[in-house]
Amino acid sequence: MGGKRRAIEEGAFVADLTKVTTMSQIVVMRLTDHKLASAYSFGQPIRTALM
Repeated sequence: MGGKRRAIEEGAFVADLTKVTTMSQIVVMRLTDHKLASAYSFGQPIRTALM
């Protein structure tokens, strides 16, 4: 029975990791959008914003 419980715990751990990864990806996307928006408002090329 111990093996089954461990598998469940590992599954939950992986699910948490996936959640965290998704969250950080969303944050990065928002930051990138914000950078691009700032670059546009200052009239800079997108290439500089991404570097």
